[in-house]
Amino acid sequence: MSQYQILYIEDNPENRLLVRRVLEVEGYKVIEADGGLAGLKMAEAITPDLVLMDINLPEIDGYELTSA
Repeated sequence: MSQYQILYIEDNPENRLLVRRVLEVEGYKVIEADGGLAGLKMAEAITPDLVLMDINLPEIDGYELTSA
């Protein structure tokens, strides 16, 4: 069984830590990006199974990022 990859785009390190811990316990591989532009690059590079994203990101908001 392959491990599902989740890209988590969040600028708050405490939130990233909490979500990563919860998801990894359930067997998911979590890839983190600390901003919208970094998240966009990662999404293009790895093609994750799921993207979880903060809406209020510094460079580009989550709505714009989702459209991209």
